[in-house]
Amino acid sequence: REIRKIYAAKAALMMEQLDEKCPQVRYTRPEGGMFIWGTLPEGADMPAFVRECLARKLALVPGTAFGDCGEGYLRMACTVDKAVIEEAFARIGRMALFGK
Repeated sequence: REIRKIYAAKAALMMEQLDEKCPQVRYTRPEGGMFIWGTLPEGADMPAFVRECLARKLALVPGTAFGDCGEGYLRMACTVDKAVIEEAFARIGRMALFGK
């Protein structure tokens, strides 16, 4: 029960950060688990997005690593500390894809 509460709080924070800093990303609100699936805006260049993330010391996994789900999908883990989630989305929000 405790671990569920921890992951739920981290997932909620991650979704708040997505809404605030990356409103162009559509995502599925999970009913449980450790991951949030998102979709980049149509026409976004996933390989370029991943390269820019890596340049900013951010790791994410394109959805294509999990099967044939399409180019714009990504999976985000809410297993890291809350401070890491906040810093990661601050960095993502400053990326060119999001107009900053």
